[in-house]
Amino acid sequence: MDITLKFFTIPAQIIIEYTKTMVKLMFPVTYSNMKMLEIELEYQPTNDLSLLGGGNIKMMASLDSMPIIKIGGYCGLTINAENNEVIFNDFYVNVMDGTFKASFSELKLYGKITIDSFNKNNLLPKISVEAKIEKDQ
Repeated sequence: MDITLKFFTIPAQIIIEYTKTMVKLMFPVTYSNMKMLEIELEYQPTNDLSLLGGGNIKMMASLDSMPIIKIGGYCGLTINAENNEVIFNDFYVNVMDGTFKASFSELKLYGKITIDSFNKNNLLPKISVEAKIEKDQ
């Protein structure tokens, strides 16, 4: 699929490739500083009967087919009447090149986000976040 968008006065072309478990967005040379920018997202569900129940996620951003950053891990989703929960296990962020390389090259994340729609603060649901982040030296 080939889409042309217009940001203010600049037209931008986006090429989208997709399958059942993968979406790849490509921004051609004319848009991103004379370099091809690609963003790839893959999702492999752990249970084919409940596709959104949880699975492994892999994301990668590339510049001229050279990986800049890779993100991935297990993401689980639980939805019920009282609260919704998103769990991240063995999530990782690897920076290969670019501006973030000076800050860190590898990061690991374990955590949980809970949205309690039953007990609200005025109109907004209560949101709680638990996380453990490990950064390389």
